[in-house]
Amino acid sequence: MSVRRFLIGVAMGWCAFLLAPRAAAQQIACTEAALQQAIANANSSGGNRTITFNCSNTVIPLVSSRTNRMITAPNVVIDGEARNITFEQSPRCGPPDATCPDIEGGAWFVSLQGNNGVVRNLTVQYFFEGIHVDGGNGNIVENVTINRPCDDAFTNYHPATNTIFRNSTIHDACDKAVQLYGSASVTAPNWNATLDRVTLTNCNDPIRMGDVSSERGRFRLTGVLVNDPAGGLFQCGYNLWDGGGYIQMEDSTVDGCKGWHIGGSMEARIVGSTFSNNVMRGVLLYGNARVSFERNLFTMNGGGSSANPGYGGVSIKETAQADLGGGSLTLQGVAVTSAGLNTFLGNRGPTDTTLDIENLTTTNVKAENNWWGDLAPADQIAGTIDFSPFLSSAPSAGLAPATVTNFRRTDVH
Repeated sequence: MSVRRFLIGVAMGWCAFLLAPRAAAQQIACTEAALQQAIANANSSGGNRTITFNCSNTVIPLVSSRTNRMITAPNVVIDGEARNITFEQSPRCGPPDATCPDIEGGAWFVSLQGNNGVVRNLTVQYFFEGIHVDGGNGNIVENVTINRPCDDAFTNYHPATNTIFRNSTIHDACDKAVQLYGSASVTAPNWNATLDRVTLTNCNDPIRMGDVSSERGRFRLTGVLVNDPAGGLFQCGYNLWDGGGYIQMEDSTVDGCKGWHIGGSMEARIVGSTFSNNVMRGVLLYGNARVSFERNLFTMNGGGSSANPGYGGVSIKETAQADLGGGSLTLQGVAVTSAGLNTFLGNRGPTDTTLDIENLTTTNVKAENNWWGDLAPADQIAGTIDFSPFLSSAPSAGLAPATVTNFRRTDVH
């Protein structure tokens, strides 16, 4: 390439950069009227606006209906700039105790419906609905804290694609913390939504999938923490994925809930994650669900009982299918294999102190190349399970160190 052609190319690139739409910044007063007017202005002008605020350490009450805070234009940013700005529904959606009003379609803080919108660096509390992504592509919600929502804190609706919720925290959700709806039209490498480093603390129903097959879609969870510390306002209940979509869960932790339920026609791949101290079971598969597990840690799950059978570290019932090592499942139309490398330590049932995997189906479940805390796993399973060959120590690629012993067992050899 000649120097002249190179210089012409550089000049054209700079021209394209300078002429591209750029978000105009608008610092507004910290009032409901100013926020709604700024959103209306952004929509009417075709977007490309950044909305910031001229205050710090402020609680801004919002009293009007949800229709006043719908962002339909592209490239609209609402940025709290880490100024400790909190938006609060007034009146609050419910009392600050365990009461959860049964109201659907209540007010939200904001709804993103255009492309490439962003909400970041702020707190939202006491809303029926927190932040909706109801359409568009590439919307981002980041560095947001949501306190005491009465319905969905984060929602991704059917038309929305490639949404990212990241570096955010939801506290004390009395209903669903995250509601995910998808669309069968979304295929790899795209996702309906990604949860990236999102923490859900003391949330009654942490992540809920659409519960009918028409709401199938593709969702990715990475670095998600779901926990239930002592003294929280609500208990982490039964998380439910019961539609027809696909979930890829990586490097995540579920600690102190009642159980992670995957049913309907759901397909999932769970890798490098930890399920610990969950009251009824670690993961329960039912219906026609198909789930592949690899490099996960299941520890100290179970011990409680309920009217819904299926206990221990992992339980499979009805016509569900699981591959915990050495098998193959068809997920998203592609054959997926698991190398195993899962670790099982101290899981139990209501009457069985050594229940790592429970197979209540009539088919064989593959669970090869896993570490069971000792060298005699036969009495740590129930049902037809192919656990041989098994590992003689914790996998180096797993989550449990080799020095961990099965300290709650009565069958250590």
